[in-house]
Amino acid sequence: MDVDECILAYTKLMKAVFVEKSSRLPISLRGKVKARFDSKKLKGAVEEVISSTGASPSDYFNDGKDRGCRT
Repeated sequence: MDVDECILAYTKLMKAVFVEKSSRLPISLRGKVKARFDSKKLKGAVEEVISSTGASPSDYFNDGKDRGCRT
């Protein structure tokens, strides 16, 4: 993907995932922290972006090459 395609895909992903919060209160009645956004929506949006490029969401993106630190 080129930069413009990445920006467009990220914009669509943000609109799909971060529009609606899962709950108003960040803490449950028992005092545990709750998720603010739905992780299923995020997974679906990421899989949609991967599928739109022609790859399968179940493909591994590791070609087995050893890559060192670039810095």
